[in-house]
Amino acid sequence: MRGRGRIAEHAHKGLGYGGIATLDKIRSSDILNQGTRRRIVVETTLTFTASYNPSNQIIEVDIQGELTIEIIKQISVEAFRIASEQNCRLILTDLNRAVIRLSFLDIYQLPTLFSETARSAGLDIHEFKRAFVAPTRLRDLMFFETVLLNRSQNVRHFYEVDAARAWLSGDDSRGW
Repeated sequence: MRGRGRIAEHAHKGLGYGGIATLDKIRSSDILNQGTRRRIVVETTLTFTASYNPSNQIIEVDIQGELTIEIIKQISVEAFRIASEQNCRLILTDLNRAVIRLSFLDIYQLPTLFSETARSAGLDIHEFKRAFVAPTRLRDLMFFETVLLNRSQNVRHFYEVDAARAWLSGDDSRGW
């Protein structure tokens, strides 16, 4: 199901539980044009899917578009809701098509956000094994992984989805 401006209600589909949500975000920017100031409003859309894949028993989250701390909060609520319903503690997040808009302070606060969101769903964040896939090892992503590991959260960065799935499933032979 699709929803604009909010997370859509999810329904049972095909192989697993999940759905698609579209979130709209408005970003304003000021532009100087020949000495006069004009306000340009640009609308960007973020789409994500969060679903349980019963064949490998992993919750899979795919994110497309601009990713901010506010949107991470909403995605986390949905992922931990599915985790609670499916009794699943493995999460794969694909950031290959995401544009990450997080400050270092936002990144530093993520472990607490994830812990509190999991707790509100009746879950313990330390029971989870999470993998995130991104095309490059950016400084922000290295900091993100380090901050989560320093808070005893089991997380790892991968360049390929298949390697992340293998690690989550216990087959670590493919490496990073």
